Amino acid sequence: MTKEKARILITDDMVTYRIILSSILRTFEEVEIAGTAKNGQDALDKIATCHPDIITLDVEMPVMDGLTALKRIKAQYPEIDVIMVSGANRKNADITLKALEAGAFDFIVKPDAASAEEARKELSDALRQHITVILEKKRMGRAAGTRATVPSKPKAAAIPGHPPEKIDLVAIGVSTGGPKALSKLIPDLSAQLPPILIVQHMPPVFTKSLAENLNKHARLNVKEAEEREPLQHGTVYIAPGGRHMVIRKANGAFSVGLNDNPPENSCRPSVDVLFRTIATHFPPNRILSIILTGMGSDGFKGVQALKRRGAYCLAQDEASCVVYGMPKYIVDHGLADEILPLEEIAKRINELSGAA
Repeated sequence: MTKEKARILITDDMVTYRIILSSILRTFEEVEIAGTAKNGQDALDKIATCHPDIITLDVEMPVMDGLTALKRIKAQYPEIDVIMVSGANRKNADITLKALEAGAFDFIVKPDAASAEEARKELSDALRQHITVILEKKRMGRAAGTRATVPSKPKAAAIPGHPPEKIDLVAIGVSTGGPKALSKLIPDLSAQLPPILIVQHMPPVFTKSLAENLNKHARLNVKEAEEREPLQHGTVYIAPGGRHMVIRKANGAFSVGLNDNPPENSCRPSVDVLFRTIATHFPPNRILSIILTGMGSDGFKGVQALKRRGAYCLAQDEASCVVYGMPKYIVDHGLADEILPLEEIAKRINELSGAA
């Protein structure tokens, strides 16, 4: 990467979108436009001369679509970060999830906003958030490569937990890098587990595609959560994009609740919202909370609420995270009882639940 700025190659078959994205990115001081491409093949042809650090790829394009181009880019240029640009429809959602599993850093959605100004702001905010994280990762990588580093010792849990004798509920919070992480985690989970509730930061439509894709490879039943459905063993409930998921209790039975309350931590669904309601309704010493890869701090306050009442918490380790943001907050504040690589988390969930 160039010393001062990241170079970005913008790829979209619509000239209007290439112009819009270019005009937005030119306002970012930390990046420069390396070039534009009209399809995936054009992007591949231009990499050698443009030398991009980041590529934006439209999902649907003629000649070569975004998914095909992504696979070739990651095979030939694994150091280049790719951000998918997707339409908010089911077909694009399915393709985008495949792209995330194939190595895309993350995706942004083409806005369906009330005005051009609002759409531009949504695009700008999403791009800035992703590019900021990518640049920080690259800086950290360069720093690690120029000096000998000593791994920092994780902070001991400020509120030590004890492995629960029984688990009634598993609660998972995850964001950037989540679809790929969940695609590795969920298939290894036992069918005998108690209800599992997941907040994955995603827009509407995408969470349904995620749930159906995970369900194809799972021993558990994986579904997008629905209002008032009872919590059942052997089932994974994924919060619908754009809605908070909570727990409700009536006549001694637990069910899913969904609401449209304001976002928390700029997220809806929010991990904090879910975890707080779990702390209210379930015996916390029978709750297993897990924070996986993701940017930001969503889940931190929710885990705090659970830990104060005796819950047990696992955090994904830095090396296996796409973005070490959400787990870092948990670890740095002494809330993690165990810090594990992604490939060991499913086994540990099964063990703690007595389903190993």
